[in-house]
Amino acid sequence: MQMTLIIIIGLVFSAIFLGMMMTTINEKTSEYDDTGSFTDIQTRVSNDTLTIAWETGEETQGTVFYTIGGVPGQMVDGSFKRIHSVDIQALNTSVEFYIEACHISGECITSEKRNISMT
Repeated sequence: MQMTLIIIIGLVFSAIFLGMMMTTINEKTSEYDDTGSFTDIQTRVSNDTLTIAWETGEETQGTVFYTIGGVPGQMVDGSFKRIHSVDIQALNTSVEFYIEACHISGECITSEKRNISMT
């Protein structure tokens, strides 16, 4: 009987502790629930290189998904920051791309697809 009571008390305290921890984690991440939006997306063509730069409202990691001549690829900027830039070698063809930016909370935003001619 005494052992059962100790187990029940332990389970109650564990549940209370877990609830407090989840509340703390939720409070710390709730301020980041809004990844925001892309505040600026720019492209620059120089020789055979396409530079894609973008800015987000919150610090994010970014990935550019692109297609060159029907072949898909991706470039990752894995640092959490607001301003990103990647270079893609495109060799005189068109490049279709979109950007995915993900906040540390796991929330992601995706840009519209764009098509840039390198010729």
